[in-house]
Amino acid sequence: MPELHNPKGLFLLLLAIPIVLLYVLKVRRERRVVGSTWLWAEARRDLTARHPWKRLRAEVPLALQLLGLLGLALAFAEPALRGRGSSGRTVGIVIDTSASMGVREGDATRIDLGKRAAHDTVDRLPPGGTAFLVEAGREPKFTLAKETDTRRLHQAIDRIAATEEEGDLAGALAIAADRLRSEPDAELVLVTDGALAKETPLVAQGVPVRIVKVGARSDNAGIVAVDTQADGSAAGSAKVQTFALVHNFGAVARDVYVTASLEDAEAPVASRRVLLAPGVATPVVLGFQAGPTDGGKGIVVRISGSDALAADDVAYGRVPMGARLPVVFAGDQAGSWARRALAADGSIALQELSLAQLFRVNVDPEALVVAEGACPESGASEAPGLDWLVFLGPGATQTSCSGVRFGPSVENPRVTSWDRADGRLRFLTLDGLHLRRARTLVSSTALMRAEEGVIAADAGVPGRMVTVVGFDPAESDWPLRASFVLFMRNVVELARAHRAQGTTAPGRTGEPLRVPVPTSTTQVLGSGPGLDDRAFVVRGGLATIPAMARAGVYHFRWTAPRTGAVVVPVNLVSAAESDVAPRDVTVTTTAGGAATKAPTRGAGIELYLAALALLVLLTDYWYFTRAARKTTPSLRRREASLPGNVRKVAS
Repeated sequence: MPELHNPKGLFLLLLAIPIVLLYVLKVRRERRVVGSTWLWAEARRDLTARHPWKRLRAEVPLALQLLGLLGLALAFAEPALRGRGSSGRTVGIVIDTSASMGVREGDATRIDLGKRAAHDTVDRLPPGGTAFLVEAGREPKFTLAKETDTRRLHQAIDRIAATEEEGDLAGALAIAADRLRSEPDAELVLVTDGALAKETPLVAQGVPVRIVKVGARSDNAGIVAVDTQADGSAAGSAKVQTFALVHNFGAVARDVYVTASLEDAEAPVASRRVLLAPGVATPVVLGFQAGPTDGGKGIVVRISGSDALAADDVAYGRVPMGARLPVVFAGDQAGSWARRALAADGSIALQELSLAQLFRVNVDPEALVVAEGACPESGASEAPGLDWLVFLGPGATQTSCSGVRFGPSVENPRVTSWDRADGRLRFLTLDGLHLRRARTLVSSTALMRAEEGVIAADAGVPGRMVTVVGFDPAESDWPLRASFVLFMRNVVELARAHRAQGTTAPGRTGEPLRVPVPTSTTQVLGSGPGLDDRAFVVRGGLATIPAMARAGVYHFRWTAPRTGAVVVPVNLVSAAESDVAPRDVTVTTTAGGAATKAPTRGAGIELYLAALALLVLLTDYWYFTRAARKTTPSLRRREASLPGNVRKVAS
């Protein structure tokens, strides 16, 4: 079935009305005196008629002119054949659903044009034929298995939509070809715009492939990279800088505004006017002052104006919690040496709590928690914050902490060895350290050893660093040594590095997310584009979130064992998808298969129609001038047959 990419071209057919009128209207002739009316008999009949119209007669010039007009109208309408009849009884339809398929082409999008081609393929299935659908997103997905019911096939095609993620056309083509390889009479139909995100060769072994390309050249500019950094304290205002890389894939320069705003506010917090040179990526820096409560909020970066693809005109980030590491000190002893060491560190933001307050006050989920005097009853693995450092003192009554069991208390233990390879103990020495008392620890990952047993151990769990020290620094001469300051500094720097790794770092569309939560949490609720308080299962302190098809700011929260939340921005940021110019698609097939292309946007058909219209009009001109040349000699012969006196008057 033909398809018109520019139906407005058919308005040219309205010119047929004045052309026909010229053939039915009688000519209004000027009155003149002649010697005889014998040669003007036909004109005289027109003059004596009562009506201005004459009977429409079939004339060759009229037919040629109407035929030429029809050819021109069809040429301007840009016809294309959406596909030929399906030759196989089993047809696999692979539809590209990547972000570039959301580009608008006139009144429709590329995915709409692709779905029309898929509908046409289903309509052309032979009696008893079967078909299946595969969506080529970031991960290939079978939309519908083999089906003979064309109604269900059409319904499944209608449900397909373009995503905001990169596509894996090679993977989708491979699994579709594998499904068809055992079929004796099969065909694979590939519907795409050719804007491939991956350079992986397209291969379909042993299956004939028909390629249906949709889309035309479109100018587009998009955000292809985004990052956010902060300089300042998390406890106060911080200078936030958002970096965006905007690439103009068009052929002309664009003057745009790049703005940044917080997700819960309409007014931008930063804006810049940028001239985007054609074919060049332009870096843009947007700076603003974040308030004390803005840490962790989502940031929305936009470029003004509208172009071919709207999905890449916006990107998302998160306001950092501050350049200084949040540290929570929890203890009930006055004059704590650990608190003094932390307070002297200008690179951290210190929050002081009692042990009883630790589980009742909101703590930054990325904070380092230092607990002195006892291990929290819930255990460090389930406590707030990210990493933990626990100093055991005489008041500790628990029998274990984060999986490390406590042994008996020993007096005046002498340190015999320590793990120099561990980052917490680098660049320091514990030779000659004097301890008044310590609790021995039952652990296979010892950090410090005494003659009586382990006195410091690693109790880390997946996603969390936990350090358990079996003695109170106040009951030793350690705080008087440089090694104590180095130890505290090493723990802080490891916590900072762990925080920077960010398991909750910005994600990408089409990729799963990992959200760290307390190990005893069993369920996380997520909200964002396409999510409405959807529940996700937690295992081992990590909530694995399935791939998101849409970009945006996603919120995840939990209520047990305590209330917590985290914001995760998800972006497209793909130069391959933002470059929406269609490209040639080549599919490699083995023996028994052949790749053919279906015409798109006329595929040159309009040129042939225009040439045919020109040929018809030239034929009309030749016919008209031929008729005039042929008529002149006949008139001369007719005049020669007249009497001499009449001939003289007529001349």
